[in-house]
Amino acid sequence: MSTDTRQKIPVPRRFFLWSLNETSGEILTHVGPTEFTPSANDRIVRLPETGGFQQAAMEARPFVIARDGEYAILTNPAADQGADEPNATYVPGGNKERDLALGTKKIIPGPCAFPLWPGQSAEVRPAHKLTPNHYLLVEVMGVV
Repeated sequence: MSTDTRQKIPVPRRFFLWSLNETSGEILTHVGPTEFTPSANDRIVRLPETGGFQQAAMEARPFVIARDGEYAILTNPAADQGADEPNATYVPGGNKERDLALGTKKIIPGPCAFPLWPGQSAEVRPAHKLTPNHYLLVEVMGVV
């Protein structure tokens, strides 16, 4: 009979969690559906607005979800974006860290759902609807 008392953390579909290996310093993104059993060197972390990874509850977090009529503002988007993925490709289970385009933001129209990679944050906002007496000023920057 096993005496292993490590807690298994279920990660359902459309949920994720970050685990920091304190020996290597590597942060893995575990994407559901999967189950994660932390080793003695692993801890679950989050990235608060103040910066620096902090220990978090032993539970998965939901994907960022932007419904129809909403959009997500993604800070530090993945540098290796897939054509069909709003925030790089991932597989169920453990995913290694992605290179990020630090200091940039990406607007992702809904409907969409995606996990965050370590170092990212996202905010979901309702889409803007202009009435007949409103107008929009646009400045085009860069090569067109």
